[in-house]
Amino acid sequence: MLRKRTTKTIALLGTAVLILLICSIALLSYMQHTRQSLPVSSESTPQSDSPPGDSPSQPTELYKGEVTPVADSFSIKTPNGWAASISTKSSFLGIMFARPNQLESLKYNADTPPTIDKLGIPAWSGLSEHFFVIAPTVSRQFNPDDHLNISSEEFIFNDGTIGKKYFVVKYANEAQKWGGLQKDTEWQGRTYIYEKDGKHIEAHIAVYPSSSIDIEFYENVVKTLQLHDPNAHL
Repeated sequence: MLRKRTTKTIALLGTAVLILLICSIALLSYMQHTRQSLPVSSESTPQSDSPPGDSPSQPTELYKGEVTPVADSFSIKTPNGWAASISTKSSFLGIMFARPNQLESLKYNADTPPTIDKLGIPAWSGLSEHFFVIAPTVSRQFNPDDHLNISSEEFIFNDGTIGKKYFVVKYANEAQKWGGLQKDTEWQGRTYIYEKDGKHIEAHIAVYPSSSIDIEFYENVVKTLQLHDPNAHL
């Protein structure tokens, strides 16, 4: 009787092991099938916020325009939509944007090339509003000692040249020496000195406080000043 029970127990154990083995094989087969049916994942390249071809370290173009050489002496980037006149006379080797007291006619238009002529620089008298860049003779260079109310600070051009910016204010009394005020109670002059390789270039911006002139934009134009390289691609 005991022998029969033992035999029966062994038979049940064998059956259980066989069932467990079959289940394991079935589970393994199912897992392998599921893995093969899953889509293959691929690593994605993080998207860049910069436009194609640009790099974060690349300087941003603040305005569109034309690099304008002045008598192989210097060049400056004239904004699109602006008008300018170039003088190649030794007494006034430079470029003037618009005409005296007509700065407000300068309207930036990214889609319109600048209008540049070589008709020379018109004469003017008194403390006018103007914007010009000049390579002056030594006797005509800006002299800070000629002005009563003046301050200065460092000014960095786009080519890395460290220059100087002078800010001059003329009130009614001192203005008489220079032809008098044309409006308002003061006249403001800004002079930017660029010196490199023994050459001296000056940019002059003069306005009255009541004028709607964007000084920051004008200074961005001044920053493009550099010595002209005739072999450079413009």
